[in-house]
Amino acid sequence: MSKAIWLAMLTAWPLLVHAQSQSNVYRAEVQQGAAPRWEPDGWYTLGGRGAQRAVAIDIRSTDDGQSLSGSMTYAGEGPLRLRLTHLRGGHFRTEVCWGGPDAPWHANGDMVLGSNGDIKPVLAFDVRSDDGGETLAGTVTYRGDAPIAWRGRRAP
Repeated sequence: MSKAIWLAMLTAWPLLVHAQSQSNVYRAEVQQGAAPRWEPDGWYTLGGRGAQRAVAIDIRSTDDGQSLSGSMTYAGEGPLRLRLTHLRGGHFRTEVCWGGPDAPWHANGDMVLGSNGDIKPVLAFDVRSDDGGETLAGTVTYRGDAPIAWRGRRAP
């Protein structure tokens, strides 16, 4: 086995194990410009509540992807304030807040956004679901790119 294949397997292993244990993991695809083909964009972990699916996420970065903030809605709930702190690659620690401006923040698990990791971090992510979180669609913006069409289907 080549060193490149071995390194790729080691890099993907934690995400694949994580993906198999969560119902909030999505196989993502992107479509750039007017291209007719959808291209793979990796696995995204969206939300930290396992069985409760995200139905809307609208987040933006003002610091080149080191953090993102905005809102998130889980199925059956109203919007929550959401903030993400970059850990490594496309991995982020998340917190949510409900209530007024002085309400406390609560741990919301980790999220995985994007397949480009530290090379081209996610600067904006705006998606919605019309089917309770089984699928999500919207846009993702990587550093240096305009918004790109994005869609994700929940992993089986």
